[in-house]
Amino acid sequence: MEEVKIPSFRVDNKVALITGGSRGIGKACAFALANAGAEIIILGRNENKLAEVHREIENMTTKVLSIPGDLTEISQTPKIVHRIINQFKRIDILVNNAGVCYREAATDISEETWNNTMNVNLKGLFFLTKEVAKNMIKDKYGRIINISSMNSITALVGHTSYNCSKAGLIGLTKVLAMEWGRYGINVNSVSPTFTKTEMAEHVMQNKNKYNEIIKNIPLGRLAETYDIAAAVLFLASPAADFITGINLLVDGGWTTGKELRNI
Repeated sequence: MEEVKIPSFRVDNKVALITGGSRGIGKACAFALANAGAEIIILGRNENKLAEVHREIENMTTKVLSIPGDLTEISQTPKIVHRIINQFKRIDILVNNAGVCYREAATDISEETWNNTMNVNLKGLFFLTKEVAKNMIKDKYGRIINISSMNSITALVGHTSYNCSKAGLIGLTKVLAMEWGRYGINVNSVSPTFTKTEMAEHVMQNKNKYNEIIKNIPLGRLAETYDIAAAVLFLASPAADFITGINLLVDGGWTTGKELRNI
């Protein structure tokens, strides 16, 4: 009789690095991975918020490290990765969550806004991923999960630089999955819809805008951060061993229907 294997969603003793880990989706991902057994490193720009999350995670896992850092400071990236490797010996899971979003009409976008969006959402993300992958290649194992957006496949007016950066991230996910699969590295992306975070405060505080958005989500609500963290945990776990190069939409059904283009 053929042996039936039961999928495991545990990541016991794996080392997970989460960028933008001090709040929102990044914080939820750190909690989910810690609860599933991983050792956690959170990277972010706000030292006070990092320290607060650090204390919370200490109750959930055997080892946690918080590192203040800015992804746009590319020269510091190898030092950050070196510090983690020295302390944890490896990085098994990388969750690229840090990102920025500017709401501006295309004709109003400045070069500064465009560059800052690309520097955080693509450039900084890539150079961190490259440094981490060098060690994953040596270990012949890795899980890289990029937090993209449903805007990667459907356009929203007033989000030009953000849309472009997230579409680029999907392309990056696919090419890295192709290049690094031979080394046992799975690269995937998760694309949320509007999620209850600080970035979506403008939606939650505007009743008319909120109602217009909800009309486009068949499940009738915004995403919670744990909805996104659940998808990340799945892709980081052994249950997703044979999945790479995909973009997993966590959008409540938004992209199955007609897009609302003016929010």
